[in-house]
Amino acid sequence: MMLKERVKALRTEKGLSQAELARLAGITERSVQRYEAGASYPQMAAIEKLASALGTSVDDLLGREDQAIIDLGQTEGKRAQRDFLKQAQQFSTLMAGGDIPDEDREEAFLMIMEAYTLASKRAKKYTPKKYRKTEENNTENQ
Repeated sequence: MMLKERVKALRTEKGLSQAELARLAGITERSVQRYEAGASYPQMAAIEKLASALGTSVDDLLGREDQAIIDLGQTEGKRAQRDFLKQAQQFSTLMAGGDIPDEDREEAFLMIMEAYTLASKRAKKYTPKKYRKTEENNTENQ
């Protein structure tokens, strides 16, 4: 079960509307809608607020898949996170109609994420130095 499904399930279990959850968490209703639809992925601060409002822990709200996505966003940036989520959606579409156990689906998802991260790191090798995002470039530009 992905974060979007857990948020919606916990919200409905508590009898909250999206607007009520947004108010309790201190985020916008539109953010809750986007998170539940899978249209965007919350940053860690928003996840902590959602977990608190839903009366659960961050670990329970996040599964292994979701934690890996959060980590990717923090290490590689929001663009890489968005690109990966698009590819994951395409993978899910490929697997539609098949009955894959949750454990196997999760392992496949994590393997795809690992392959994406590895390919991303290899591609950086071919990026001209002036376009690379490194601490060295950041200090030179200041």
